[in-house]
Amino acid sequence: MKYCRLLFLVAVVILLVGTGGKVFADSTNFDAYPVDSEGSYNKKDTFGWDETPWIYVSLPGTDLTYVVSWWHYQDGTEYYSTYSITDDTDEVWHTLSNWDDVKAPGKWDVRVDYSSASGNGSKTTGFSVAPEPFGFVLFIFGGVVLALVKRK
Repeated sequence: MKYCRLLFLVAVVILLVGTGGKVFADSTNFDAYPVDSEGSYNKKDTFGWDETPWIYVSLPGTDLTYVVSWWHYQDGTEYYSTYSITDDTDEVWHTLSNWDDVKAPGKWDVRVDYSSASGNGSKTTGFSVAPEPFGFVLFIFGGVVLALVKRK
């Protein structure tokens, strides 16, 4: 993870030097939000246990751009997603490659950073993961059993 952060810092420094320090933030055409699959534009705020969240990133231009996303679970644990280097598109999709290993019910926040010769920016978005359905069914079943036992 430290290597990825160092790589991002080096990319930003190269862009700053290459543009004479005239890098500005252009957030008017920069957006990031959760979607249900790669290639999707359908915003989704809650994911089921068996779904994989993706973050759609809309960039302000098609010039050479470095994009990185950092995924944070509600307990503060940070997961590095991935980085993209684009030079011919103004949109990318990111997900955690190890989502099935780290997924947990609750709130997730994702910070997306981009840097290019024409600007840089950062945006935070979020989504929730619903608990496993079987666990919920067991919880309800247990509550019904307790209510029946207490009633007798």
